[in-house]
Amino acid sequence: MSPKKQTNKYQEIKTSLEALPHISPVQVEHWVHMQKVIDQTRDYLIRAVPQAQQSVDEAQKILAQRTYTLVFFGGTGVGKSTLINGLLGRNLLPTGAVTAVTGTIVYIQQADEGEAESLVLTYWTQDEFAKRVRRLCQMAELDGFDIINDGEREQAQEAIQQIMADNADNAKTERDEYLEILLDCISSYENNSSLYTDGNPAPRSLALDNEDSLRHLREDGFKGSQQRQIRLIKSATFKIQPKVGQESLLMNGYLRIVDVP
Repeated sequence: MSPKKQTNKYQEIKTSLEALPHISPVQVEHWVHMQKVIDQTRDYLIRAVPQAQQSVDEAQKILAQRTYTLVFFGGTGVGKSTLINGLLGRNLLPTGAVTAVTGTIVYIQQADEGEAESLVLTYWTQDEFAKRVRRLCQMAELDGFDIINDGEREQAQEAIQQIMADNADNAKTERDEYLEILLDCISSYENNSSLYTDGNPAPRSLALDNEDSLRHLREDGFKGSQQRQIRLIKSATFKIQPKVGQESLLMNGYLRIVDVP
C-alpha cells in the first residue's frame, strides 16, 4: 500500500472512531496507533512465523469491530463478580464469600432498544461436554470414560463413589474436588439428557426479573435438584438496559464485559 493510501486509511479510521459515543481523543489515537502497528509488523511476522497469520487476522477483526471487550479474571472467590456489580451499579451477578460462586464464563452486553432484559444460556455440545469430562478424569487421576455412554457412565459413577468412600476418613484433597465435580457432571447429564434428544441444545433465554434465572449460574445453584445445569452451561450472556438518567457503562453497546470464573 502506498504511503498516501495508508495516510487516507488512517484518517478514515480516525474519523469513524471520532463519531462513536463515549470515546476520548486519547482513545482514538491509541486505536489508530494499534492499527498502524499491525500494518507495520504484519509482513515481518508472517515471514518469520507463518503461524502468526491467524493471530494477525484475529487482531484485525477486533479492530474492525470498533468495540471494546473488558475481561475480568483472577483466582477463585477473589471478588470479580462483586467488582463488576459495583461498576454496573446493580446486583447483577451472583456473589458470595471466599468460595467460587459464578460457575461459568459470563458476558454482559447492552440489550437492544426496547428489548426486555434477559439471561441467555448457551450449552456445551455433547462432544464438547464429553471432552471436558475426559479432561476432568485426567485431573482426577481416573480412567477416562464416555459420559454419553450409559454403561460407561454407570461404571464410572460406581468407581468414583467407591474411591470417595475409601477416602472418607482422610483430609479432603484436590483430587477429591475433581471427583465431586465428575459426579456432578454425571448427575447433571442424566437429569438433563432431554436437552440432547434432538441433537445439540439451542440457547435458552430466561427473564432476568425471575429470581431463579441467576441460580443457574451459581456453583451451588439447584444442588441436588434435577434443575441443576451449571456443568452443562458453556456460557451465559446478560442482556441489560442502562438505568434511566445514568450514563451507560456499556457505552451504548460498544463495550462488552466478560467475567471469567
